[in-house]
Amino acid sequence: MQNLRGISASTASRFFSCEHAPDEVFWRELNNWQLKQFYRLPRRGRRGDMVLKLDLTCIEKTGKQIPFARVFNRRYGIQLVVLHACVGGLSFPLGYRVYQGKGKATVVDLALELLTAFPTSMWSSRTVVLADAGFGSSEFIQGCQALGFKQLLVGMRCNRTLADGRQLSQLKQRGEQVMLHDLCQQPLWLSWCDVRREEGEKRFYVASTFPAGGAYLARRYRRRWLIESFFKSVKHDSSCPLGIGLKEARLRTQTGIRLWIFLACLAYSFASLARHLSQRTLTLPEAAAQVFDALLDIQLLHLMIDCERFARRSLRPLKLIAA
Repeated sequence: MQNLRGISASTASRFFSCEHAPDEVFWRELNNWQLKQFYRLPRRGRRGDMVLKLDLTCIEKTGKQIPFARVFNRRYGIQLVVLHACVGGLSFPLGYRVYQGKGKATVVDLALELLTAFPTSMWSSRTVVLADAGFGSSEFIQGCQALGFKQLLVGMRCNRTLADGRQLSQLKQRGEQVMLHDLCQQPLWLSWCDVRREEGEKRFYVASTFPAGGAYLARRYRRRWLIESFFKSVKHDSSCPLGIGLKEARLRTQTGIRLWIFLACLAYSFASLARHLSQRTLTLPEAAAQVFDALLDIQLLHLMIDCERFARRSLRPLKLIAA
């Protein structure tokens, strides 16, 4: 709140805490705009695959009586299941669902709910669903296929058991075709990639529902981590001119939190498009600064029009004077 430009923190807080149009109305308009941008991408040969990425992230919070906040995976905060779409270098967050804890919808249920809102008939190119090991259950794979998503690339835990009794950690060759013990009717192709972490090298396993070489699957799965840059931007980048910074929000109403999440995704979408269309390489904050300047130009134009209308109705002319 403190980093918003052109408006006081108290005014912004009152705005977010008031009742506004239903959340789904906002998202419907944003999604329609996002899809138009995807379809307007210049075509050079075959259009790239539409990649739908699903991931769970935590907007970490401190304090009590914060709506939606709970502990999950030993982290306290607002747990979001996010659907992120990418074609080439252009990417947008399409929507989110709040995980509300034990006894409510699981993260897999929420992920399938997000995919249900974007059926396969909506996409003009081949669609690949990419998800990490938190969604690597047979329920998720079968649910995606029931919705018409046949191309899946899903992370797997190393202790998953195969139909022949082995575990994934015992595989020796990437690209091997296997069957899971709880999904015996679905052939899968397994691979893995090794990633350097602070605590040492960690191996991530990935399963695909389409045949492909082990190196290709590993390379394709590594691109899933691009969604982490989106999470970092919308959660921590409070220096962004468009006000992205979910972790910095101090809102304590459900309406305010949902509006703040929506506006963060809206700001990221504008900045992502500006960066993609730019003739030079831009960081996300630089692209956001361009968008912010353009929005200021639009606001100034409206103010000049209002001044002109006032001058026509009043005996005294009203002029804009640069400070």
